[in-house]
Amino acid sequence: DEIKKILKKWVIVALILGLVLALPLTRVIFSEAGWSRVSGTNIFQDKGYVMRIIEERGEDKLSNVWPNKIIHNKGVVLSLVFLKNYTSHFNPEFLFVSGDPVEIYKTPYNGVLYWWELPFLLAGFFFLARQGRRESFLILGWLILAFIPAALTRFTPSASRTLIALPTIQILTAFGVLTF
Repeated sequence: DEIKKILKKWVIVALILGLVLALPLTRVIFSEAGWSRVSGTNIFQDKGYVMRIIEERGEDKLSNVWPNKIIHNKGVVLSLVFLKNYTSHFNPEFLFVSGDPVEIYKTPYNGVLYWWELPFLLAGFFFLARQGRRESFLILGWLILAFIPAALTRFTPSASRTLIALPTIQILTAFGVLTF
């Protein structure tokens, strides 16, 4: 009971300290300049998708397809773009062969991960998922959620935007090494 009181006190102190340290950032976060990068890279601001929807609806009218507004709308198209972007981060070509398509983030002749990591990564994923412990779900959930922000951008796959998933990949690989 005494330990809970001490921990609660330190959590409150840490939260207050974090808020005080983050206070100078609020001016930048809520300014137009602070959001300019976000608005320039997210999939929701890309006018190309809207133009494609209009073009596809026009083609449907010519061919007399009735559910064109159900099939060709912003929600469906952006959902498909999001899924494509999300799954592109699990592409073996990106992970093990070529890496990031942007040259400044690319390691020559190598992907984001090394080939020797693959069996350990798969084994770690398999054995951790089989355990069913709360910690296992935390790590696997982190891995699943880590790629969502990167999938909401137009330029995927991206090595720099997937750095948040790196600790989970290292944990899974280490767990795979330990299980072997």
